[in-house]
Amino acid sequence: MANAPTSGERLPGFPPNNVNNFPSFAVGSPASAILALDIVGQDVRLQIVTAEGPRYRLETATSLDPNEQWNPVGSVGEFTGTGGTVSVTHPGGATQQQRFYRVVEVSGGQ
Repeated sequence: MANAPTSGERLPGFPPNNVNNFPSFAVGSPASAILALDIVGQDVRLQIVTAEGPRYRLETATSLDPNEQWNPVGSVGEFTGTGGTVSVTHPGGATQQQRFYRVVEVSGGQ
């Protein structure tokens, strides 16, 4: 990369991540993202933007502390990206204490 930043440089508009001074980004396929979160009765319904093919896992934690352990939402398990928005429901998620969600890619697409 001819214009790649050297160690210690920052790209304008990109905050540094916790590993180094380079911005975090995905290469190859778009990263997943939680587009919307709704409370439906006692459940939490998430709308997740996915790439076509990869397998994803929904995880939850009770804080954003760097030492916090993220746990899979067992009733959801893994799901396959469609290249569009996938709706995933966490049964009983609204009855629990404060929750944070993230989506982890567990395997690449075909």
